[in-house]
Amino acid sequence: MRRRTDGIGAAQHTASGTRRGRQRGAVSLAEPSGFGDTPGVTEAAPAAATCVLCGQPGRPLYSELTDRLFHATGTWSLLSCTGCSLVWLDPQPENTLGLYERYYTHDGATAPKPVSLFRNAVTRGIPAARMGYPPAPGAPPFERALGKLLSWVGPLREIAEHGVLWLPVSRRGSLLDVGCGSGLFLERMRDFGWQVTGVEPDAAAASATRQRLGEDCRVVAQIDDPTLAAESFDAISLSHVIEHVPDPVALLARCRQLLAPVGTLVCVTPNSGSLAARSFGASWLHWDPPRHLNIFDVASLGQAIREAGLEIEHVGTPGSSAHFVWQASSLIERRGRVPDADVSGASPALVLESIAFWALEYALTRLGRHCGEEVLAVAKR
Repeated sequence: MRRRTDGIGAAQHTASGTRRGRQRGAVSLAEPSGFGDTPGVTEAAPAAATCVLCGQPGRPLYSELTDRLFHATGTWSLLSCTGCSLVWLDPQPENTLGLYERYYTHDGATAPKPVSLFRNAVTRGIPAARMGYPPAPGAPPFERALGKLLSWVGPLREIAEHGVLWLPVSRRGSLLDVGCGSGLFLERMRDFGWQVTGVEPDAAAASATRQRLGEDCRVVAQIDDPTLAAESFDAISLSHVIEHVPDPVALLARCRQLLAPVGTLVCVTPNSGSLAARSFGASWLHWDPPRHLNIFDVASLGQAIREAGLEIEHVGTPGSSAHFVWQASSLIERRGRVPDADVSGASPALVLESIAFWALEYALTRLGRHCGEEVLAVAKR
């Protein structure tokens, strides 16, 4: 269930396995129960009064929030933990898959959109020129040279690094992408020489991945699928996934089981401490009720990773999507909604504002401020 911003589903609450605070259980990716865009998403949803990480109560952060991107009905609140820095949705839908019937991950299965020369130079040329990756199949000979030139622009280099989720070519081997959506990331990494597997509970998105990659990729619906062997993946990626899951520690612990002894886990998720979150308050794009259940910052994501038995190697807050987040959050602030997160109608003035914001956020993150729009954590067993 990956977001388009270079950006699993939803595990289902069970009554067993309580550790702290909210109930914990196995990571189960259930089939949708069908509420979709119909009324009543919050009618039977349980209250989420305590933090899933530390068990402490939450204090109100924002209330009366509605779905600003799609058409789920209901209102939600956000609570901020009094013991740690986690922010969570209240109430939380017990089964969220029905909220993804019109999600971005369904795009591009039968008619992939053309990609510009500039974008290919950033997402394929820079990794080939600066990160040791081979040229993509069918890439024109000048793509790598153009990528080398563009790599001198820091924010563009960060976009390219985000495009391979900061995975170095030296780690290349078997890759499991949890919440693979329609398979765009898996396709890119396959072209760069990885052996790819995906987990995607959304049937439409999984079908899109299979159409895109054919026999080059195996896609399963559940991360608990028994065909996923323990310690069998050199890298596991979770990009804009963990915020959709009611029990993030259980998901990370399962990833630890699947990770090879010298493997790498990369987790990218919206940063509740970002500059745009502070600037826009309740209108920040990435609160995204009711799909985002738990929203992290550097400290709370680190806590979840350590609770799962993983060791953090690196943490940062990239701002590669800052321009998009600024545009979408501005439209939410002004209009209350930005349907389908489509910012194509943004005015030239708003576009210029967003580029200036992007440059500012990039500069601040280079100075060590954890204010980028995403939290990036690289971990190992």
